Amino acid sequence: MAITEYIRKPQIEPQDDAFVKKGGTLKLNCTVNVAHDVQFNMWWQKSDKKRIETDSRFTVSSVSAEQHPDLAHNKLGRIELTVKRVTVEDAGYYWCQVRDHNNHENNRAVKVYVIDHGEDFIRLTEDNNLSFINVSINKRDVRIRIKYSAHPTPVFYWTKDNDDKPLIHGEKYEVNVSTKDVTLIINRPAIDDAGTYTLHAHNEGSQATYDMRVYIKGEIRRKANAAAPSRY
Repeated sequence: MAITEYIRKPQIEPQDDAFVKKGGTLKLNCTVNVAHDVQFNMWWQKSDKKRIETDSRFTVSSVSAEQHPDLAHNKLGRIELTVKRVTVEDAGYYWCQVRDHNNHENNRAVKVYVIDHGEDFIRLTEDNNLSFINVSINKRDVRIRIKYSAHPTPVFYWTKDNDDKPLIHGEKYEVNVSTKDVTLIINRPAIDDAGTYTLHAHNEGSQATYDMRVYIKGEIRRKANAAAPSRY
């Protein structure tokens, strides 16, 4: 067996906070990238550091290993956790622990929120907590990406400078919505595109907004007079 100096940090899907309805089913998937000649073990534990074992509601899969899809000399370890009939007490941090044959350990956690019936919510965040961005006028596009977590899934739209009229998806603006974020793309930014862009989100019982100020940096040049200046 190989002599190892460390074991890589595992990855959990979902990567961000997990939200599950009370009485529903929670599924977490953990993977770790290791070399072919490394033996390893994986397990799940909760905030109390107690290892989770399979019972009537919790199902912990066997640890498996498969060929890494991108690295010829590596394998991908995997362990899954399923929780049925989720209760409010199941909320909290869930840790995926990994250990290699040289007793090097690593871990990653995901926070699980249990949503009771009627508890609608929306959270909007930006990775770096930015409230403004500076953009060059010769840049091809401007991208404003806002992450969200919500229950149930909200309806989204963007506005500019407190105008109630939503921005229309087209040549100037592109609006892309995924299961984790909402992105506004401003194509071919010009001086007039400077301003405050607001993401609006609402569902049955909640609403939220996120403002992003966009500053456009560039020069406005006057056209040179075609006629040469007269000389006296």
